[in-house]
Amino acid sequence: MHPVFRIIPAAEWPAIAAAGAMPPSPLDHQDGFIHLSDADTVLETADLYYPPETHPMVLEIDVATLGSALQREHVPSRDADFPHLYAPELSLGAVIATHRLLHVDGSYRWGSRTPQP
Repeated sequence: MHPVFRIIPAAEWPAIAAAGAMPPSPLDHQDGFIHLSDADTVLETADLYYPPETHPMVLEIDVATLGSALQREHVPSRDADFPHLYAPELSLGAVIATHRLLHVDGSYRWGSRTPQP
């Protein structure tokens, strides 16, 4: 199975790493699930929702650890299916790597990948 991804502002990473889990964002609470992306939608999502000054980074998540809490649902505004996690938090035990995003010529590009223990 292909991994799924979660974009976060880089400033949030130290607290998430210390807690061992990522809580839902205010938007996640509002929508009732944790928003995730597939590899082919990460950059577009970052471009749409993360200004360069947030220095977004990406958590790469092993879908096998998420079980039935992971659902794929159609998002009409993007005309695409997205992975949504119906869980109270995202355990860092599911994160297999982190990625840097580079903002180049007005849009994001994949940067370095760091495997997680």
